[in-house]
Amino acid sequence: MVKKRISIHGNPVEDNVPLTLLDGTITAVSDIMLKNPKTGELFVIEIKTGDDPTFTDNQIISYPIAGLGRHIYSRSTKSYTFGFYPGEILPPLTVLLVRAYPGKEIEVVPLSPELEKLLKFLSIFEKNPSLTEGMADG
Repeated sequence: MVKKRISIHGNPVEDNVPLTLLDGTITAVSDIMLKNPKTGELFVIEIKTGDDPTFTDNQIISYPIAGLGRHIYSRSTKSYTFGFYPGEILPPLTVLLVRAYPGKEIEVVPLSPELEKLLKFLSIFEKNPSLTEGMADG
């Protein structure tokens, strides 16, 4: 439904576009990828719902790198929609988080590489509480 709504306005758009690191080790699948037809800027839109949405490990690693550009590609034929061949290295992608909480307004948050690094750092401690043992409070 979101893809259809965006494409009505003339934006090239695809859903479920796999984005792979250059070394081929990690792939994250974007909810939506679109191109601003006026500027050529590429966007990845990640939609999170529920009270406590999380990123996958692959998203935590891939999305900040996608923002840098020239480090991610997609093998998908959906690349043609944006003027790229499958496997062609992509320019910087602007990653946007769309939060859709039950009973609340939709919130759009641009994600920066710095924020993603912080999210990854914090998730390491959440998964391994023993890492914080012995740390001073305050």
